[in-house]
Amino acid sequence: MRITLRSLVLTLAVLAPVAFTAQTASAAANVRVPFTFNVDGKTLPAGTYSVVRDLNGSFVKLISSDSKFVGQWLLQSGDAKPTDTAITLRFDEGDGAYALRSIQYNATITKRLDKNVSEVRAIHIVHGR
Repeated sequence: MRITLRSLVLTLAVLAPVAFTAQTASAAANVRVPFTFNVDGKTLPAGTYSVVRDLNGSFVKLISSDSKFVGQWLLQSGDAKPTDTAITLRFDEGDGAYALRSIQYNATITKRLDKNVSEVRAIHIVHGR
């Protein structure tokens, strides 16, 4: 018999503490992005997105509230302290357009996602600090 478990997703406000659920060691957080942005060649609307790390901590997913977009990226060691519990979405802004630069999940981070964008101004949406 195959059993599937669903992650419990808790709604969070920008700059609010991150709430985690410890269901099978996975955690999820909802993040409110207040502007339209680009990632992986797609333009995504402002809104609420879930940030979910997989069970072994190797990948992070960004999922739109309607589940029409699901992006998944490999996590690697970052510059944060091993005890850092923040989830940070970093965006680059140029000419009024925003591009997702990286997702930091605790002490791990994705590689640079917006390789074709030159940084004009960095914007960070931080949770859990």
